[in-house]
Amino acid sequence: VYAPIDFYSFFDEDEIWDIELLFQDSLCDAVVSAYLKDWKTDSLRTDLSVIVKNVNPYLLHWTGEWGNCNLSSYLKIAGNGNNLTRWNGEILIDELRLKRDSLELNMGKSVLYQSPILHGNKFLQISAPFLQGNLTGNYDIPLIYDEFRASFYKVFPSLKPKDFLMDSFDNRYQMDLTLFHLEPVFNFFNKDYLLQDTLSLSASIASDSSKLSLSLSSFRMNDKQIKIPQLYLFRQKDSLQLKGDTRYQNQDDEELSAKFAFSAISDNVSGQISLLSLADSAMFHLPLQFDAQLARTNSGEKELFLNLDTIVCDVNHQSLSFSPSSFHWQEDRIDIAKFSLMRGDSPLISLSGVASNSVTDTLHLQFREMELSTLLTLLTGGDYHLN
Repeated sequence: VYAPIDFYSFFDEDEIWDIELLFQDSLCDAVVSAYLKDWKTDSLRTDLSVIVKNVNPYLLHWTGEWGNCNLSSYLKIAGNGNNLTRWNGEILIDELRLKRDSLELNMGKSVLYQSPILHGNKFLQISAPFLQGNLTGNYDIPLIYDEFRASFYKVFPSLKPKDFLMDSFDNRYQMDLTLFHLEPVFNFFNKDYLLQDTLSLSASIASDSSKLSLSLSSFRMNDKQIKIPQLYLFRQKDSLQLKGDTRYQNQDDEELSAKFAFSAISDNVSGQISLLSLADSAMFHLPLQFDAQLARTNSGEKELFLNLDTIVCDVNHQSLSFSPSSFHWQEDRIDIAKFSLMRGDSPLISLSGVASNSVTDTLHLQFREMELSTLLTLLTGGDYHLN
């Protein structure tokens, strides 16, 4: 490795560093050029360019089918500021090229740009061959993840770790992100995936309220297709609402769709789910309503109380119902009370008792006049005709 370093001025009053590093051996051929001014202050000025002519896969710990892969890139950074939140400028990836056998993936011509706007707000924009997005508002990037966790623990305080500090955050921003044209990426990595149209994410975040929406036109994965026409999340202080519609279809044209709506406040969750499964001539429809509560025991273990309302489902146009029941989950046991599947007033399956590691606990499962074809259809979604 050769690294000639030229310092324009080492103890200059303005602290200017002018550096050039040359890496050249069997593993890496790259040039790094940097100009740093006032590098000890918040007004750090950076002009950095990185040219990677070739990187040996061994250096990146790539083995097997990636052992003959080559990487080259040209990166340029210019701006002011000594951290990502305060930095204003542009990051340009003029080329990022991966080669493997006869396959090539070029993710170049990508730009990340950030600049200040009025009243302390900032504008961050990213543009790439398969990604477009922007972030506008008053945000502190290193704190975004912790703020998300704090918002989640306001709704579910029993899940908060003891060492997590609920600091006050004042991030307020609007985010829009779109993914598209990912086929070259999937092909390069030998993935049988296909994103038809786009995946769009939009969010409006503030300390006291948040909104998020997601839509996925169509995503095919190994002959399975997933659609998300609508996914919507809204948080207001310590309450949360989630609504959505998802659809799944496999190579045999078997379909499963789910529509759901949840609301949560202070560890209490209520919701509705409607499941519809279609497979050949078999049909299964299950509308579900529930109330749940999260809590912690005196010893600090997590637990969940779940109550199910009366459920009437349709299995191959045969009406079945679930009686009101309750479940209590702890880390080492489950208590089940009054769970039963009925046809009219006649119970077909009854389940009650305790499942745990203790030999003294018992779980009772009882069948009465249960047709095996109905049971198998209910469990698998297939179509069975048994005598």
